Amino acid sequence: MQFRFGQRQALFTTVFLTGAAVLIFEVAAVRLLSPYYGSSLYVLSSVLTTVLLALSLGYYWGGRLADRYPAPTILAAVIALGGVSMLGLLTLSRLVLPELAPALGLATGPLLISLAFFFIPAFLLGIDSPFVIRLLSDGTHNEQGAIVGSVFFWSTIGSIVGSLSSGFWLIPYLGLIETLVAVSLTITLWSTALFFIVSNQAPTVPISLRSLRFIVVGASFAAVILAGFCLRIMSSAPGDLVYERDGLYSNIMIYDQTNASGTTYRFLKRDTNHSSAIALGSDEIVFSYAQLALLYPDFVPEAANYLVLGGGAFTMPRHLHNRHPDLIVDTVEIEPFLLPLAHEYFELPYAPQLRHHIMDARLFLSSTSTTYDVIFSDVMNTGFFIPPHLATKEFYTLINQRLAPNGIAFFNYVGSLDTRGRTLTGSTIATIKDTFPNYKVFALNDRGSYRLQNFVIAVRKEGVPFELTNTPITHRGSRATSTLADHLVRPGQFDFTDDVVFTDNQAPIEPLTFAQFRKYGY
Repeated sequence: MQFRFGQRQALFTTVFLTGAAVLIFEVAAVRLLSPYYGSSLYVLSSVLTTVLLALSLGYYWGGRLADRYPAPTILAAVIALGGVSMLGLLTLSRLVLPELAPALGLATGPLLISLAFFFIPAFLLGIDSPFVIRLLSDGTHNEQGAIVGSVFFWSTIGSIVGSLSSGFWLIPYLGLIETLVAVSLTITLWSTALFFIVSNQAPTVPISLRSLRFIVVGASFAAVILAGFCLRIMSSAPGDLVYERDGLYSNIMIYDQTNASGTTYRFLKRDTNHSSAIALGSDEIVFSYAQLALLYPDFVPEAANYLVLGGGAFTMPRHLHNRHPDLIVDTVEIEPFLLPLAHEYFELPYAPQLRHHIMDARLFLSSTSTTYDVIFSDVMNTGFFIPPHLATKEFYTLINQRLAPNGIAFFNYVGSLDTRGRTLTGSTIATIKDTFPNYKVFALNDRGSYRLQNFVIAVRKEGVPFELTNTPITHRGSRATSTLADHLVRPGQFDFTDDVVFTDNQAPIEPLTFAQFRKYGY
């Protein structure tokens, strides 16, 4: 079989496009699962396993299929089915994932969903490379090595382009669903073009040329219809959706809810986490843990500066500035899209006392020489997974170095106060007290309960008094008040026998998080 120059280039283009598509699907799959399971190793491992399994089987069966039926028109039909299957499964996923994902659980859910929605497209696109090698090698003897090298070269270049473009441009600026739709549609429509480019190279196969043409053209029509339908399915928000987009690190959703008394609350949801909220037109504090961090004048009356790690919607800087306009507040947030949204939707004022740093929290701590009177850390990743590098002894050592001698630091976490055996909460507290022996733990809901809840760990340097005041803490939706002493967890309640101190070398945070959520029915 002799291919003309244009036909050979079309085959190489096909390899490039399918290589790019598979990597874009892989990156997008992680983001697609994040709103349901968070950004965790379980999600990443499940997606990688699915894609690698699909590709390996695709390579195997692709080689066998090409040896038996070396027709480029069959290749075009296979690619068309790969593209349209991705669109069909994507449309189905948008309809069923909100109900299906929570029912499957954190452990098996990511793997089962990855297999259900990404295996078939990756398998079909994996057939491409061995098929093209077989086609271009037909009738040649001295160029097979060059053909194999060229095919893998263009496939790998496509994968590189797909990986970079999906993370740096397509998903952040075009959107996750729009990216998947555009790539799937491109693959399907290209297969139609490929079919007509190589249709004169059609050896005898069990399917007629007319039937193959029907498959390819029909897939293209189906892809266009599915693309339009998929884009019309709107994401669901618990209230009135105000804004939604995909950021560099998570899906960003802003929505409003109005309670029975007429107060409208605006929430920021990042994947699975409701990370910030305000009462519109009010300085009411929505989340209780923020109230604890705002009690810093009881401990450091003359505080001149305050460091917030994890900006979210920048509600903490807003509250701090409204209460103490002269306080210098540095806020560190890694997601670049959130700061302008905080100004536009969360009433964050423009003020010289509010200084913002778009970077990783640990990188900021390593690069700054400023010491702070108060530090508030709320750096939980989506899915309530703590980024491992922000939960180790090395991280807390940096906090210690940046905390003023008489200062105080607050760390917000979600977990259970059950520390029997090796647990996330027990190991987290053990790691903190290894650096800050002078610490106290406050449970936001019930200090005697093992259910999942927010708890705040407050630390001071050794020898600094840690006296609790009676400043009242109010609770959203209730007239009841409490004091810090009402939330204080007795140190004797914790059992650190089996717990570990997290280090950069060993920090099994995600397995412990999963075990905690599984035990308490999250």
